[in-house]
Amino acid sequence: MDVTLHTKRLVLRQPHPDDAARVATFLNNFHVAGCLSRVPYPYRETDAVWWLKRFRPDKPATEPAAGPDLRERQAEDHR
Repeated sequence: MDVTLHTKRLVLRQPHPDDAARVATFLNNFHVAGCLSRVPYPYRETDAVWWLKRFRPDKPATEPAAGPDLRERQAEDHR
């Protein structure tokens, strides 16, 4: 089931293959990786592609399978 949650600031949705660059950008951070048990550091785009290829929305939710889409916030941060 594909569920998407919308708020004023973000959209929480299932990951898509074209998210690899953004996933790698956010997870290739030593402090972020240090707070997560299964994220290697450095985290490269190839790692994100590997994970996204194996993601299956029909599998039981044993691992997090959704992520925030902070497009507006990211644009503001780069101004």
